[in-house]
Amino acid sequence: MDKYSIEIPNTKSSTQHMFTTLLLIMNILVFGYLAYAGQIQRNVRLCTIGAIINLLALVAMYGKKYVPFLKYVSHGIVFMMSAVLWAVMGKFLLTILMLFFGLMGIYSSGKLFIIFTAENIRYPSFPARIFPWENVTQVLLKDDILTIDLKDNKLMQFNLDKEVAAAINTQEFNGVMRQWANKSIVNSQ
Repeated sequence: MDKYSIEIPNTKSSTQHMFTTLLLIMNILVFGYLAYAGQIQRNVRLCTIGAIINLLALVAMYGKKYVPFLKYVSHGIVFMMSAVLWAVMGKFLLTILMLFFGLMGIYSSGKLFIIFTAENIRYPSFPARIFPWENVTQVLLKDDILTIDLKDNKLMQFNLDKEVAAAINTQEFNGVMRQWANKSIVNSQ
């Protein structure tokens, strides 16, 4: 096989979840306060809409265990909608912040894949890190644990989900990884 793409667990998801909750609550409070204390009727309507959108997103975030279709609510999109509301009200600093958080939310909520090719290993960070095989000692998949051992004494290990690990032919994968790592050793000599 020329390329292996393996999904790894997102270890930062609990931090992202907490941060998203905090941002949604802050948006609800600020929109709610401005709607309550607003003198300009147009801004009162926009703030009310913003508070409702963020409140619904917060409910969707915690209700997706119980209502399956709520898993399709993207908090990044909600932050983008909030950014549009802030822009219409002339709050450009908040607009820029919400656009930033929206884009980061969309980017970070995706699945993470390590991609192995004959040339390198591509690790899903921001920005993506690329490890040429010359820098890799070995790659091993055993007991649902993917291990990448680098020559600079860095070791990366990932507990793969059972479904992900079951979809991989372990002997074939380990053989190809050994071959690619050994080929780089021979080429570097």
